[in-house]
Amino acid sequence: MVRTAVAERSSDVLNSHADLDPKNTLLRTDGSLAAVDWDAARPVSAGQELVQIMLDWSVRGYAGCRV
Repeated sequence: MVRTAVAERSSDVLNSHADLDPKNTLLRTDGSLAAVDWDAARPVSAGQELVQIMLDWSVRGYAGCRV
């Protein structure tokens, strides 16, 4: 339901990694993150991308996250 509501409000489509969670990132020596594993990349609405990243990076949303 959240994805549907967000998609209806946002007409901005962008190219998305579509699976940008901690398991698909590498920490560089300068402290920045690099995205890897682009197999799921596809166009999505900006709102959908934002909600998905927030869920994937939240402690509750990502079961593999260590606190």
